[in-house]
Amino acid sequence: MNKNIVLAILTIYFISLILSMVVSFDLSNAQMYENTPTKESNFLSFSMYLHLLKVNFFVYFLLIMGVFTFKITTIINIISNGIVLGVYTPLLFKYKVISFFIHAPFELTGLFLGAYIGFSNWKEIKYNKKKYITIFSVGCILILIAGFLENYVTPLFLN
Repeated sequence: MNKNIVLAILTIYFISLILSMVVSFDLSNAQMYENTPTKESNFLSFSMYLHLLKVNFFVYFLLIMGVFTFKITTIINIISNGIVLGVYTPLLFKYKVISFFIHAPFELTGLFLGAYIGFSNWKEIKYNKKKYITIFSVGCILILIAGFLENYVTPLFLN
């Protein structure tokens, strides 16, 4: 993997994450946090699993589309994903942090693989088809695993 692409993805992500965390800690008692999922919510349904997959794969394909959109969709999605996680960080401390860390490594790694593809240039992808098909496939599998864990396992650890 190209170290410069990985470094760019992580830098953009963590800058947006940290900036949004600074702002969101002041909002941690805001009304927006009142509708958080619990064990009793509808998370343990197959339709919710399909919804999570639809949302995560939509983001995954937007990240990959950076190949064709001059990296714009990839950059916007990396920043927005970092901001969303940063805004919800107070919830991780208010509720059990473990619930997030069950599915997040799979989801974030899958999305970062999509971002890696999105930051690559088309000629490199055409030249190294096997490598990029493998990266794409691993990203898809990780998102499937993350969706399963987020829907069926994570809610068991919420208050």
